[in-house]
Amino acid sequence: MNKIRSQLRQGARAYGVALILTAGTMSAATAQSAPPAPPMKVRVVDGDTFEDPSTRTVYRLAGVDACETDQRAALDGQPWPCGAVATAWLVQATLGKAVTCIPAGADAHRRILARCATQDHGDLAAAMIRAGIAVAYRYRGRPTEQAYADLEEQARKDRKGLWQSEFEMPWEYRQRRQQRHFTGSDQPD
Repeated sequence: MNKIRSQLRQGARAYGVALILTAGTMSAATAQSAPPAPPMKVRVVDGDTFEDPSTRTVYRLAGVDACETDQRAALDGQPWPCGAVATAWLVQATLGKAVTCIPAGADAHRRILARCATQDHGDLAAAMIRAGIAVAYRYRGRPTEQAYADLEEQARKDRKGLWQSEFEMPWEYRQRRQQRHFTGSDQPD
């Protein structure tokens, strides 16, 4: 863990990016990961995914799950595009900024799972969860990062972002959409 922190500090100094990842937000997978990738300008794909256009490498923010691009939430009966809002938040957070990532593995879609930061956001995933723009990622019902689950709980208590609305968890939305696709039903629920 100390080796990874040292790599983060070196990467931050070398690239002028303030990485403020604490031990509480680093998983065991991160602790055994590769050194930071060179800083990059990115193209946002959706609320938790972006691409390095120069290498075409796709990164997914580890430990966080944002609404899908076409997903909606409702506030006082008024639908709003929570997926588009999450995407816009990530665009705003990375637009014109150097993004530095520490790879932590890959997912089933061959995206690099990573902890990523900009000069303004020492941990993009944590910032999204804190703002109520995304939720802590869960695997088999359990958060993969307890620190992110704690941030989510605080955002929920403070009724930030999604937590002031009615919404479906992103993984439930994906599962329901996939079931609809397999059954051939294209009618919304």
